[in-house]
Amino acid sequence: MDEIGGRAGARRSQEWIEVREPGTRKLLFRYDPTRGKVEVERRGVRTVVELEKFRQGLSESFEALQRMAEAYAQVLRDFFEAVMPVLQRITRELYEFAWGEYRRAGCPYGEDEAGLMKWMGERQRIGNE
Repeated sequence: MDEIGGRAGARRSQEWIEVREPGTRKLLFRYDPTRGKVEVERRGVRTVVELEKFRQGLSESFEALQRMAEAYAQVLRDFFEAVMPVLQRITRELYEFAWGEYRRAGCPYGEDEAGLMKWMGERQRIGNE
């Protein structure tokens, strides 16, 4: 085995590059750049991962996440498209109700929106006390 590129802990064994823990020289994993594989052994179980399949799996996962995010965004758009007219109607009705109450109170701060807002703020403070 010869050392690879001066990197401590990395040695070539036939086609595999072994990566070892510097202090203990324990084998961490082996990498075969020619075939695009990584081999890991844990508790006597050897696992070989083909990097192209791994990359493809990651790509498919990201694509699935992208599709899910787009579907969720569409659900939100559809929801707000359906809800906005209702919210606008409720807002308009509340505004008209507030003006009606303000007029019944005699428009104490003038017959404009600034007066209505001041009156509503005052009513809110009274209601919170």
